[in-house]
Amino acid sequence: MKFNFLSVLIFSISLILSAAQSPAQTAERLYKAGALEQAVTEYLRATMMDQENPGNFLRAGEILRELGKFQDSNTYLERAMFLENERTQREEIRLMIGSNHLLAGNYVAAELVIERLSNETVERHCEMINVMRILILISTNREKEALETAASAEKRAGIKALSGEVMKLSRSKISPSKATFMSTILPGSGQLRAGDHKNAAKALLLNGTIFYIWGSLLIDQNFTDFFYYLITFKRYYNGQREKAGIIAQKRNEELNSMIRSAFMEYLKRNYQGL
Repeated sequence: MKFNFLSVLIFSISLILSAAQSPAQTAERLYKAGALEQAVTEYLRATMMDQENPGNFLRAGEILRELGKFQDSNTYLERAMFLENERTQREEIRLMIGSNHLLAGNYVAAELVIERLSNETVERHCEMINVMRILILISTNREKEALETAASAEKRAGIKALSGEVMKLSRSKISPSKATFMSTILPGSGQLRAGDHKNAAKALLLNGTIFYIWGSLLIDQNFTDFFYYLITFKRYYNGQREKAGIIAQKRNEELNSMIRSAFMEYLKRNYQGL
């Protein structure tokens, strides 16, 4: 009986102490215990109870960021930045917002945030901002600008090798419209330029045969059969032309992925913690 009484007493005291804690204190306790979702809920309660405290909004944004909820995180970080009076802290929050945009794939927004950072912040977080800029540029297929940014940084080990690899991959790309045009003039040439030799041979054989039939009928002035075969084979001819553009697009995506991989390897070698 005594044991039960003591257990109830201890439980009651813990409830009273828990109730006496502010939502922010409860949130931090939950955070340290690894209960991030519950910690966010408590911090959201804290922001509703005190809507002028930037610290509560900042912590809510930081934990949401850890949870991978980057857009939700920015909602609270932007409020924290608005409420924050200290300029340096505002800039730190702005940098975190830009990082969230980058992680969420909002590259234009991330670039705009970086451009608005003060010179002091850029100097203080030079390495991090360089990495962010390079990631934005390679993600938006601006390889030359990414190389220039990498070359201008203090850490440039392996930049020549990276530049040579990236330029080689970039030269291998071809616009889909150009590949389509090439296959219009010479069947299979667009596929060949895009690096697909198998489909280039097929297109050359099929469209070459079609051209041969059309040409033979025109030479023989057999216009009835010419127009018949023109209508019959036109969709096959156009299909091969369009296929050249599709192949070029897929090839460009592969090359862009290889370029990003080359940059990521470079960044990992030069910047610790990436």
